[in-house]
Amino acid sequence: MTARRAAYFGLMAGVLVAAMYTGDVFYALIFAFFVALLLFALAHVLYTAASFRFEQSLSSSEAIKGEEVELSIALHNEGVVPYARVCALYWLPDNLTGAPLHMLEGDIPARGILRVSTAFLCTYRGEYAPGLMSLRVTDLFGLIALTIPLRRYTYYKPLRLTVRPRVMSLRDDAQVALIRQGRMDAADVSAQEVSSVRDIRAFRPGDALKWVHFKLSARRRAVLVREFEGSARPKTLLLLDVHRHGREGVKALEIEDAMVEAAAALAHQLLEDRAPVRLAAYGAQRYEAQGDEPRDFGPMYAYFTLAAFDGQYELTDVLALEAHEKGQHVLLITTQLAPKLYGAMLALREAGNDVAAVVVATPSERQNGVDRIAGELSRRGVRCRAISPGEDMGAVRGVLV
Repeated sequence: MTARRAAYFGLMAGVLVAAMYTGDVFYALIFAFFVALLLFALAHVLYTAASFRFEQSLSSSEAIKGEEVELSIALHNEGVVPYARVCALYWLPDNLTGAPLHMLEGDIPARGILRVSTAFLCTYRGEYAPGLMSLRVTDLFGLIALTIPLRRYTYYKPLRLTVRPRVMSLRDDAQVALIRQGRMDAADVSAQEVSSVRDIRAFRPGDALKWVHFKLSARRRAVLVREFEGSARPKTLLLLDVHRHGREGVKALEIEDAMVEAAAALAHQLLEDRAPVRLAAYGAQRYEAQGDEPRDFGPMYAYFTLAAFDGQYELTDVLALEAHEKGQHVLLITTQLAPKLYGAMLALREAGNDVAAVVVATPSERQNGVDRIAGELSRRGVRCRAISPGEDMGAVRGVLV
């Protein structure tokens, strides 16, 4: 209760006591005035709550992590009575970190509009519903306040914002330079390709630049690419560990986003190189997607955007269910290097599989043993790289064959 409201009701109670004690008509009239003023305040609040209108919009309903989006809100008073002290609370993605709700506050004159435009950074991937949460209206005298939880009403249409993860390029600077200069010749390709060339054809959208036949293209003045017999590489089993990891708050968001971006970068690079990929993740429900060319990345990218780390299966159990073929590439994205997983990866390696892992951990966790364990795995034939949230994804390149 505000000081003004407390003083008003205190004075009103005092006048009532005086009227009852003395029986004086003057005090009774004063008390009636207080009651009438209170009824007028209540009517004004109810009128405001019933007649206000609002609009809200986003500059874009989709964004890439790190991009900026603008939220616009407008509160309309279409009546002839002014609104006194309207306070609107609205939610933005930065409230995920525990920040208080954002506020739009002010008086709205008759036929007037109260506006605000707020630009915010899309810091974490996922799907969000930014916008108005509640509206608090007060009467002209500040005696009565009413809070309206807007999202509980059927007329409220929530905004939707989808923030997609970044897809980092895993090509090193030297390879990018060769591609730009047209100097990736047959020797560069044959070193990575295990099947024979079947045909030479015209370039199509989605073809990897590494398969361009630069010498022949220069002679014929047309972009030509090699077409191979069968697959360039054995299928890569990409396992994203979406098991509950126990972290909370900002740390959990940063770890999960780094894991997703590592998986997205690896899947995208493999598909760009025409290497068959099978992605599997055991969340609340099992997810699987397969592909062998760049256009197959779409469904995987959609999953990466909304992947929830709520699975019950540990990665060791997932390996037992999924990695049952021999002679395949197994690529793991995890955040915990438990002894059980350490042993499972070595067992897979000894069984003739090519095994690699990316471990996402905080700097303190890496200092406390993650880097040491990753080094031991690498020495024993399992390519393992540890990275921290916010670190350059270039380190992930080392797990590719």
